[in-house]
Amino acid sequence: MPWRERPDGDHRLCAECDAPVRSYLHRLDLPGPAGRRRCIVFRWCAACRVYSTALVAVPPERVPADALADLPAEERERLLRKEHLLVAHLARQDRQSR
Repeated sequence: MPWRERPDGDHRLCAECDAPVRSYLHRLDLPGPAGRRRCIVFRWCAACRVYSTALVAVPPERVPADALADLPAEERERLLRKEHLLVAHLARQDRQSR
């Protein structure tokens, strides 16, 4: 069964365990439709250890925070090549920020 999430006011919860769903928007350096930028949105449930991704178009004035900006270029590229490593890194950052 595919991973599911459900709305909870302004937030989203995992449909399986009710844990908060975390998300990260990563801008790609590809032009999008009608002046929009292409981004990948990563959503994950840290409790269930599952995630999903989707390609989205965002207005050019929306500049997502870069959670990988402080990493050396080699580490950044390694994480961007492997989605599961990227999500694990983002989940670690999320836990440490609390």
